[in-house]
Amino acid sequence: PPLVLDCSTGRQDPLLQTTADAGRIATDADNEHKLQTLVATMGDKMIVQYGWSVQREAWEPLWDIENTVGVLAMDLISDRLLVFHEGGYVQAQDMQTGRLCSTWAFDSKDAVIGGGCGNKKYKTILILVKKGHGTTLMRAELPGLDECTGKANRPAVSLIA
Repeated sequence: PPLVLDCSTGRQDPLLQTTADAGRIATDADNEHKLQTLVATMGDKMIVQYGWSVQREAWEPLWDIENTVGVLAMDLISDRLLVFHEGGYVQAQDMQTGRLCSTWAFDSKDAVIGGGCGNKKYKTILILVKKGHGTTLMRAELPGLDECTGKANRPAVSLIA
């Protein structure tokens, strides 16, 4: 089975009940930096949440979060899963309820080329974008990140230098 490498400890643990490689991974750790939650794209088709099985000493699937394609990156910040998609938009989903909280579109869908992470304290994200003939790391604010009203769309997100 595919293995998950915890870079902070060097430990390698299997992802159970799959033979597909994990394309993208997001994790959340406790105060002692021990991994608690793992979310992965499997075969670039399904986002799956995994939990640690003490008995099996491995990550076992808990539930399928979303059937999707074109995921550039994911990040877990507290109880929100941020999914950065091709086409210039990011979604936030509540990890406790599974409810889609919000979707934000970027001003230019062609600008977003990959990599993204969130900062819940400041309600911002960092995203890798095309700029001229190169790339740059930009910041964007996510209004309403704490809310989970189920509103599917939010105003366009402007990238801040």
